[in-house]
Amino acid sequence: MEAKLKIDASVLTSKGNVRDKNEDSFYFNGTFKKKNSLIDPLRFSLDSFDNKYIFAVCDGMGGEQLGEEASHLAVLSLHEFYQSRFQLFNTIEDLKMHMDSYISQTNQKIYEHSLTLSKKMGTTFAAILFCQDKAIALNVGDSSVYLLRNSNLIKLTTEHTEAQRLVRLGVLNSHTAKFHKSKNILTRYLGANPANGIMEADYSDELTVLKGDTYLICSDGLSGSLTEEELKFHLSVGNSSASICKDLVDLALGNGGKDNVTALVVKIIDVA
Repeated sequence: MEAKLKIDASVLTSKGNVRDKNEDSFYFNGTFKKKNSLIDPLRFSLDSFDNKYIFAVCDGMGGEQLGEEASHLAVLSLHEFYQSRFQLFNTIEDLKMHMDSYISQTNQKIYEHSLTLSKKMGTTFAAILFCQDKAIALNVGDSSVYLLRNSNLIKLTTEHTEAQRLVRLGVLNSHTAKFHKSKNILTRYLGANPANGIMEADYSDELTVLKGDTYLICSDGLSGSLTEEELKFHLSVGNSSASICKDLVDLALGNGGKDNVTALVVKIIDVA
């Protein structure tokens, strides 16, 4: 018998206090931010009982128009998969194999589109896939996925930035990396030249989903504005996913809001 997940999920995105446009995009299990959307902030919520879900956040780059174009292309490609093939897969391993193809093909698509415009563009991609009582997170770039379980906040993704590369080499530590000039230089993103190699995402370990889990996907406009203690506090309160998203985004905006900000929260109400 297939397990199903009862979830309370919400997403909230804002252009922030400085930017004129929102280059962040999201994919919300069949719903996504439309290109050139003028609604700000934009929010959706979902209460559902099903056996498969897919959620993602993308942070575009290349200038406001080009960044929005790149992130929109990424979620549009994901929607094509959702409509045509998502329900055909029955295991996380099957979904992971498709996501490998999605990442490389979407990277190629965005790169080729940038050539037609003669301008560089790209986007991050962070997602979590649920299939029955299993889940897996993946990312390209510096958008992040977190899991709050039993009052412990676990970061499921690793940022693909020059600063994090220096951390892995022992040149920087996790604290100094937050303030280093290279923290915004991406070493991996969708839209890179495929001639440099096949684009690949990093994946978390496969997770067994538990009742009470809370998952967060966010752009660096959120994770870069809040401490992990602040993230943990707001994810730990017993509020609805919509309230958590609002509290997190409001806090990021209150801390300056210099970048676009997106928070996508999934609360696991039951596993049956």
